[in-house]
Amino acid sequence: MVESQPYRPDSWGRNPYFPDDPPIPDTAGEYLALLFLRNGGLAVVSPIQNFREKRFGFSLWKVEERRSAAP
Repeated sequence: MVESQPYRPDSWGRNPYFPDDPPIPDTAGEYLALLFLRNGGLAVVSPIQNFREKRFGFSLWKVEERRSAAP
């Protein structure tokens, strides 16, 4: 098993009753597309929903295992 740094998508919710409140992290529907790459890595596509910064779309993350040289 390999562990990586936590992934934080750029997806933020807002309170419709208090729109001036700071944004809160949102799951954006919890949709993460995962693809196994030929070289053994992974590709992850996640939605971007950032109303405050006016950013919308998708992000692509590539995850590859890196091993250090043996001592």
